[in-house]
Amino acid sequence: MDKVVSNFKNSLVINSVDILQDYAEIGIDSFIDNEIVKSIPIIKSVVSARRIINSISDRKLLRNMAIFIIELNSGNVNKEKLEKHIKSLEDSKKAEKELGRFLMILDQTIDAEKSALYAKIYKAYINQKINWELVTEFTEIVSRLFLQDLNILKDLYSNKKFITSNLNEDRKNQFRIERLYSLGIIGYSAKALFPGGGAENYVNLNEIGKLFAKVIFE
Repeated sequence: MDKVVSNFKNSLVINSVDILQDYAEIGIDSFIDNEIVKSIPIIKSVVSARRIINSISDRKLLRNMAIFIIELNSGNVNKEKLEKHIKSLEDSKKAEKELGRFLMILDQTIDAEKSALYAKIYKAYINQKINWELVTEFTEIVSRLFLQDLNILKDLYSNKKFITSNLNEDRKNQFRIERLYSLGIIGYSAKALFPGGGAENYVNLNEIGKLFAKVIFE
């Protein structure tokens, strides 16, 4: 098994998630210098091997891996299923397929918040809420998602109504909804105003959008 993937596997379970709060507001250097972060095996091994991490891209990757691991251990993860899943990663092909994919994704990720979203997707997979095919689809959606559109997505998930005829009154909602539509997670439905009359078109989450929102918001 590739050493980096192996170290990543050995880092998936940690004892403390105390530093997850406000991670997006912490600078990369301050985050990596945190003692809890430095105790994570894969972070510790990289820092020990290189002693001085000069590259911004290296520091970004370390931050993203740490956030991913911390989020994975927080909230609604089933610890028994997590431990069982880690044992299944002794299969080197499975480890390369799963962890190798996430390592490459995290290496390409700029926004810290997206690292946490990727962890939520993997957590849903470990909890057996989604299959691997949906993992690949959802990670692609996150990679193309504008973080500024998350509030619209959350509103839709909370059943807030957006009427297309009203969108011209709020241009920021209009183009954000169009961007979410391009991701394939929202659709439009019509509701008759009165018999024989006109109709209003509503924006709503489609089935895949509902599941995606459930994974990242719950």
